[in-house]
Amino acid sequence: DEHPDTLGALSSLAGLYGSQKKWDEAESLYVEVARAQQRLLGSDHPGTLASRHDLAFLYLNQGRHEESEPLLREVLEARRRVLGEEHPHTLATMYALASLYNSSMQYDKAEPLMVEVLEAQRRVLGEEHPTTVNSIAGLAAIRRRQGRPGDALPLYREALDKRSRAIGENHPRTLRVLRALVAALIATERFEEAEPLAEECHERYMRAFGPGHKDTRVVLELLVELYEGWGKPDRADEYRDLLAEER
Repeated sequence: DEHPDTLGALSSLAGLYGSQKKWDEAESLYVEVARAQQRLLGSDHPGTLASRHDLAFLYLNQGRHEESEPLLREVLEARRRVLGEEHPHTLATMYALASLYNSSMQYDKAEPLMVEVLEAQRRVLGEEHPTTVNSIAGLAAIRRRQGRPGDALPLYREALDKRSRAIGENHPRTLRVLRALVAALIATERFEEAEPLAEECHERYMRAFGPGHKDTRVVLELLVELYEGWGKPDRADEYRDLLAEER
């Protein structure tokens, strides 16, 4: 049955499978829906483009970059033509492509694309929109991985402030930005500024996830790195001992 309502339901089911990491089930449904929409609606119809974007994003989430990249590029070209440069759906595909370049360590491609996305999102969606904040954090991560932690710092601070106000200081997404900010401060040898944030980060991770959790351990490793870099080996040993206890 290729009724639009049926295809919509299949697409929603594919999204559910994807969120459950049932990759094969999600892929087969997305492919089925996209093919049917292409026959019924045409290759440039927004619904067809949405399904192809979702399929490309599914590949991206699985690390299948060679399959995701050409599909994202095709969808991006079509969405720019059909919807316009600054339509939210066009920006979503640009963000996905920038994320692909970031995760595949193609930072020279990722950085200008994420800058373009972020500038447009600030204009179109607003400074406080969750999608804009995601791009602020995404650009910060790219710059840190480029070996530019100093350029990442103001972006991490902005993302942390906005996420703290929007979803709370102890939300996992806020905690991830706090942890990344601490890492960037350590990388720029701003140890005095990093210390209280790193200790606060550890306390929050302990409350949110408990001792022994892999993310809590990452924060402990940052504390070891902080005190080693700062020339305080006794403090580093304290947190190294905590790491050993929590194994």
